[in-house]
Amino acid sequence: MALLASDVDSLTTVFIIPRAVQNYFKANPFWFRLKRKGIRFEGGTEIRAPIFYDKLVSGGSYRDRQPLNTTNNTVITHAKYELQEYYIHVSVSGRDKALGGGRAAVKNFAKLKMLHAKDQLSDILGVDTQGSNTDSISLDGLGLTMSASSTYAGIAVADVPTWKANILAASANTMTLAKLQTVLGQCTFGGSRPTLIASRQSVYDKFSTFGDTVQRIVDTDMASVGIAQLNFRGIPWVADPHCPGADGGDTTNVAEFINEDYFELWIHENYNFLVEKMARVSGEDVDRWSIWAKGNLVCHSRRHQGELTAIDPNL
Repeated sequence: MALLASDVDSLTTVFIIPRAVQNYFKANPFWFRLKRKGIRFEGGTEIRAPIFYDKLVSGGSYRDRQPLNTTNNTVITHAKYELQEYYIHVSVSGRDKALGGGRAAVKNFAKLKMLHAKDQLSDILGVDTQGSNTDSISLDGLGLTMSASSTYAGIAVADVPTWKANILAASANTMTLAKLQTVLGQCTFGGSRPTLIASRQSVYDKFSTFGDTVQRIVDTDMASVGIAQLNFRGIPWVADPHCPGADGGDTTNVAEFINEDYFELWIHENYNFLVEKMARVSGEDVDRWSIWAKGNLVCHSRRHQGELTAIDPNL
C-alpha cells in the first residue's frame, strides 16, 4: 500500500526528527558520561562531600603494643557544594495540536517537543560543565576544577597549596606526546589515573595524526580507517565542543585529563530531569510543562585532574 502524505508526516515526526535532534545535542559526550554515572542524593540546599588534597599521613608500621600515630587524615569531610537549579519550558498550543494532524503525529507532538527540550537542557548543562560558575547559580564546572588558583568547594589554594589541578602549558603552543605523558604522570597516583581525556575537535584531530606514521593495517576496520575510538595510554579521548578553545590558529585550546573516580555529577533524585505539568493560564489555549534538574558537579581531588593548555592544533 502506498504511503499517504499524512503517513510521511507522521514518520518524520516520530522517527526522523527525534534522531536528528539527539544527534545534534549528543555532541556532549562528557556530560552524558557524567549523567549516566551520576550520584543521586535526597535533599538539602548544599552537597557535603569529602575531599582529598594530600597524602594520608595517619598510618605507618608498629610492633605489638607500641603507641600508634594518631595524626589526623588530610581529608576534609564537609567540603561544600551548592545545590544548583536548571529548568526548561515546553509549550504546545491548540494550533500546534491542530496542525500536527497526521495519524500518530497528533499524540506524539507533545512528546517530540519534550524530547527536544530535554536534549536542549542537556546542552545547557554541557556548556556549564566546562564553565567557572561566574554567576554563582551555575554548575561548579571544569573551569573551576582545573584552575591552579581559584577557591573550590570552599577551600582556597592559598590555604591548602596542594588543593589544585595539574596544569601544564604546551611548549611553543605545540601538543606533543611527551607533554601529554607529563600531565598524565602528574595526575597518576598508584593505580589511580585519569579515565577520560576531552578536547575540542581540532585538538582531537591533531592527536589523531600522531599514530599515522606508525599505523599498521591489521584488519578490515583499520584498512577503511574505521578507528572507533582514539586512546592515549589506554585512556579514551573524546571530542566535546564545549571544551575551551577554538579552531586551528588559536592558542586557548586544552586537553583535559579527567579522573571520573574523583569527579562526579551529584543530582537530586526527585529532580533528575523531572517533568511537571504547569497550570494553564486563564484565557490561553496553551499547555505547558517544565523540566527540572537540580544538583552540582563534585570533585573530591583536584590533584587527580589535569590539563595541557595553550595548544595550537595547527602546530
